[in-house]
Parts: sequence; structure tokens; C-alpha cells
Amino acid sequence: MQTQYRISQLCLIVLLMSASSGWSQIEFGLKAGLSSYDLAGKGFSTTVGDKEIVWDLENARYGHHFGLYGRFRILAVYLEPALMFHSNSMTYSIQEYSNKQLIGKTVRQATYRQLDIPVLAGLKFGFFRMQAGPVGHFFFNNLSDLTQTSTYAEKLDNSTLSWLAGIGLDIWRLRVDLNYEGGLHRFGENVTIAGQTVSFSEKPSRLLLTLGFRL
Repeated sequence: MQTQYRISQLCLIVLLMSASSGWSQIEFGLKAGLSSYDLAGKGFSTTVGDKEIVWDLENARYGHHFGLYGRFRILAVYLEPALMFHSNSMTYSIQEYSNKQLIGKTVRQATYRQLDIPVLAGLKFGFFRMQAGPVGHFFFNNLSDLTQTSTYAEKLDNSTLSWLAGIGLDIWRLRVDLNYEGGLHRFGENVTIAGQTVSFSEKPSRLLLTLGFRL
């Protein structure tokens, strides 16, 4: 929870400083887009009794996001905080082996929904931009078939942090961004299977393509 409070305080300070420091240009707008996690093929195995259970992240589907942004610019430098709703779906393959023989396979799906607060700093040259900054993630909903698996238990963090960097184009009122996001927390680090804590990836990452419109 301390991380969540710190992120909220940071965003408030940024907005107050931006509003009172005489920025030469202020804009607000809407954004929406698609994202894709780089997690496919990551997996692990656990042992339950005389069975070996192999978990694979078979497919990380395209997620979607939308929300509001503000940009505060002076000369070529700008600051851009945003509030973005994200939804991502994953497909898991669960295979059971006994004496190294496959005895069963199950496919489960999970959808994770979260509120992201990126605070990006960037440089703008004509219509071209470069930006980077931290992102706070606040999880509020998880729809998962995995809970039907008796040995599976999950407790998501209320908040996590990651970093974001990328490029963008400004054409009239349109804002196009291509960003790469790297996680600071392991994907699935709060998952336990048969009493064992597991993780699918040390550093999950995703690519985000976003289209914005200046109001």
C-alpha cells in the first residue's frame, strides 16, 4: 500500500507543479490502443503426489486500453501524466504427467483489469516525440478460470511499478505512440500451486500502440 500512496502523491505533486509553473502549452485529450505481453512460452512445473504438472503460458492475447491524458509543455520539453484503464487476457495450458506419460491437459483463461498511471517526460521536435517515465499499476479485477484448479491460489498485489519508453507522432489533433514497457515485478510472483510459490517470467514486458486525440 505504501507504493500506491507514493505514486498518488507523486502524480498530485506533478499536476500541481505543472498548473502553477507557467507552462507555455497545455493540452488534454483521450487515448486508446492495443497492447501485447511478451510472455508466451514461459512456464514451470510442479509436483503433486506422484504427478508432475506442467504449466505453460500458451498465449498472451492482445489487450486493450483507454483513458485520459494531459500534456504540459514548455519549448521542446513536456510532461504527460495519464489515467489509463487496461484489460489483458492470458491462456494457460496445464498438462499432467504420471511416469512421464501425459494423462491429461486442461486449457484455462484469465483476464486482468487494472488502472495505470504513467507519468512520462519527453522531448518534442516538430511532430516527432521521445518519452520515458514510471508507470503505477493498480489492480482491481481478475476474472480467472484458474481458480477451478484445486491446487491453484493467487493473491495479486494492489499496486506495482514498471517503466515505459517510446516514440510518438503529433499530426494535427492526433497523437500516435509506440511504447515499450518493462516490469519491475515478476509476473505471477504471488501465485502458489500445491504450496509452491512460482513465477512465469522474471521481467514481463509488453508493447503498446496508442492513438490519442487532443480535445
